[in-house]
Amino acid sequence: MTVVIDSKEQQLEPAQIIMEFAENYNNTGYPTEIVTASIMKEITLPSTDLVQFGNTAFIGHRGKGKNKDLMWGRALNIDTAQNFIASGLKYFNHLQKLGVRRYIADYEGDIYDTAFKTWKRYTDKNGTGSVAVGRKANGGSRAYVTISDTPLEEAT
Repeated sequence: MTVVIDSKEQQLEPAQIIMEFAENYNNTGYPTEIVTASIMKEITLPSTDLVQFGNTAFIGHRGKGKNKDLMWGRALNIDTAQNFIASGLKYFNHLQKLGVRRYIADYEGDIYDTAFKTWKRYTDKNGTGSVAVGRKANGGSRAYVTISDTPLEEAT
């Protein structure tokens, strides 16, 4: 059962988002407790950037050395689609302020395709980067986002 909690009606704390996501979007085959513990351990790693916009927790891992402008991450979203799209734009703004210019995200199936298509239209229209999504051999998806130096506007 998927749970959607509209952040305009009820704003959750990051730990609540992680717990709801682990319980309701767990497609790993592992028990909820193990998935939750794994995510909690992941966010304590030194290279981890955890930020929340709406009811989406964005987890990112920053590259080092020549890849310091690269972030590899994912979104734990339990918000509405409209709020998720707005939160994603805010997240790209956050990454830009950190100096991240390349972002890669893997996700299962086509669950976030519409959001990435919307973000692509936004970046194309505003000249603020580029977005591309490809399918992996296992059926999952990989998104590539390039963020330019042109200032992104905060999404509302």
